[in-house]
Amino acid sequence: MAVAVDDIVPLTIFRVEAYGLWGTHDGQTGSVHVSDFTDAPPIDEDRIPRVGDTVPVRVFNVTPRTEVEYAWGRLVCDFAASLVLTKRPAEPIAAPDPALKAGPGR
Repeated sequence: MAVAVDDIVPLTIFRVEAYGLWGTHDGQTGSVHVSDFTDAPPIDEDRIPRVGDTVPVRVFNVTPRTEVEYAWGRLVCDFAASLVLTKRPAEPIAAPDPALKAGPGR
């Protein structure tokens, strides 16, 4: 089943780098940037997930079958997620304020 924005899903980690990690859920690949590991920096090394760990993450962007090239190789990624956002209630995205105008002079 495809993930959706605001889903909290278990992510099984298969790669960890200094800037983020990748894991799978139901055959889909998700990424978590290091800034989404904790909202209380510095990040305690004992709290960084390791390969093989399964951690809850909240999906905040769905990008099905997006190919990304890294220094270590190519990866197809399906969603971006956060460890931090699992601790907060989902917040609906506010509709744009109609009083604001797009672009200068409009």
